[in-house]
Amino acid sequence: MLGLLAAASFTRRTIFTEGHRKFLHILATKAAAALENTRLVEQLQGANRELLEANRQLQENFQQSILGFARAIEQNDPYTRGHSDRVAQYSRIIAAELALDASIVEDIFFAGQLHDIGKIGISSQKLNKAGKLNAPEIRMFRRHPEMGKQILEPIPFMRHLISGVYCHHERYDGQGYPQGLCGEEIPLMGRIIAVADTYDAMTSDRSYRKALPMQVAVEELRANSGTQFDPMVVQSFLAAVAKGQIHE
Repeated sequence: MLGLLAAASFTRRTIFTEGHRKFLHILATKAAAALENTRLVEQLQGANRELLEANRQLQENFQQSILGFARAIEQNDPYTRGHSDRVAQYSRIIAAELALDASIVEDIFFAGQLHDIGKIGISSQKLNKAGKLNAPEIRMFRRHPEMGKQILEPIPFMRHLISGVYCHHERYDGQGYPQGLCGEEIPLMGRIIAVADTYDAMTSDRSYRKALPMQVAVEELRANSGTQFDPMVVQSFLAAVAKGQIHE
């Protein structure tokens, strides 16, 4: 029982006719149907909210699993441990300096965390070879953007991150890989992560050299602005350095 429809006459000796009864029956039936429809809509909305929350949690858990794989690559390697997290932080700072929407900034941050996930198929011995890489090793290493793309492509809610993973080794002058894109053909996410990735690589110890001082790395970015890197992205990076947002 949801409600009661009552009818009363305030005119002495006036009774309801059969027509009145039928009219009230139709009115009550319509009202009951409207109330029932409202109840069903509320139930559907509640079920939809629960489904959306379950889907959000599933996506979050899956993202954390993928992120766990990305971090697992670095855990046994003293030279790259923490690299992806630092690249993600630098990328977020650059994106914020570019005044991008908050949601895009967070997407770039997450893509930065995953940018090297394709290296999961490359042995750490090859990644950290002290000497110069030979031609087959270079080809193997250069496959990691493509491998990262293949890992993310089957996951619908992570496909928007692919441009950062796939394009962070493209060069502004078109001499990069894997596609040889040039200038603004390179997605902005890839151009941002390229600067963040290179800066962290230069300022971190590697098997083949010691970390460069921050100022030297900054000058390298400035010197390669317009050739290797997007000038706008480098300018935003330098602005963040000047504000103390990026430091040694």
